[in-house]
Amino acid sequence: MKQFIAKIALFFLTIIFLNACNTTKRVPARKKLLVETQVNVNSKKNTDDEVNSQLYQKRNSSFLGLKIRLTLFNWAKPKSDSTFAVWLNKKPQRKRNLIRLLSQKQVGRLQKSFFVAGISNQLKKIGEPPVIFDSISTNKSVKRLNYYYFNKGFFDVKTTYTTDTSLTKKIKIKYATVLGTPFIIDSLKSTIDTPVLDSLYQVKKSLSLVKSNKQYKTSDFEAERSRISIDFRNNGAFYFQPNYISYDIDTVQTNKKINVKLLIKNFSYRESDSSKTKPFKLYKLSKVNIFPDHTNGKNQMQISDTVNFRKFTFLAEKKLKYKPKSITNAIFLIPGNTYSDIDDGLTRKYISNLRIFNFPSIIYTVDPLDDNKLIANIYLTALKKYSL
Repeated sequence: MKQFIAKIALFFLTIIFLNACNTTKRVPARKKLLVETQVNVNSKKNTDDEVNSQLYQKRNSSFLGLKIRLTLFNWAKPKSDSTFAVWLNKKPQRKRNLIRLLSQKQVGRLQKSFFVAGISNQLKKIGEPPVIFDSISTNKSVKRLNYYYFNKGFFDVKTTYTTDTSLTKKIKIKYATVLGTPFIIDSLKSTIDTPVLDSLYQVKKSLSLVKSNKQYKTSDFEAERSRISIDFRNNGAFYFQPNYISYDIDTVQTNKKINVKLLIKNFSYRESDSSKTKPFKLYKLSKVNIFPDHTNGKNQMQISDTVNFRKFTFLAEKKLKYKPKSITNAIFLIPGNTYSDIDDGLTRKYISNLRIFNFPSIIYTVDPLDDNKLIANIYLTALKKYSL
């Protein structure tokens, strides 16, 4: 047992020695190996992994303080096949004898074989090339740190860096970030051009993620944009998209306070090569048409069988071969109901779960008889036998 422990200790001592000797072996002349990066925030060493992940360059990985992967990479010969060629051509007789023994073609294969080039190639794959200091990447890291904290409300954030080159062919980088005072949301107002959307917003305004007396965070504004969009679309605003939502943020002469105005414009569309706007509508479903024998890639269908079941209409090219109830039980889009993304998603999911059809295609069109309503056309394509 003692001999085993001694061997393990000897192994680690060998690795430590090789690690110490080899770290700068592949560092080019006039270049430096990045051996340490440290971020200090308000003069305190940062321990947050998310902050450290903002850096473009980090030192080589280590295990128990040993840069084992870097050492393995350094063990590999940069051009092992070229080394073999130099050895082979060093003595003309050597090459002739080897060709006579193997053949010209086999000598070429030997040069690219695992025993000549393969070991070095494997070491390069397992290993890790040295991280060479790059001032461009360092300046990018400075900007990225500033951007990271800016998005958390520290609008006056400033980051600088210093380098330590006292070690031969090695460099240490220390980033210093001064945050300043975070900006706080003071007032929150809204201007929503479409009255029905304004009413929807006011009903659930208390759920807003952007609130007074809360520190500014860009992520809160993005999440709030998503929340509003989801709520509107689940209440009939079929044509609404998150890009209709914007914010006017005023920080001028506010003493680290922010005045926020939520802006939601009307629906924009093109007509006769000109751009126009109009209020959004909250659509209901007037019809739900089901095409149970649709063929992918087929634009026109010759309908020969029409079946009305409850509030649904089945339109088939051939005689309907499915029980209508087995399909309608999986459909959450009901004529007379308000359009909802939730119902659309559930319909797609439950139809797929029937394992009879491919993932359904659902196309919505404005009802020509009532432009406040939508017609849902559900196209179903049968799964091929034995398909998964």
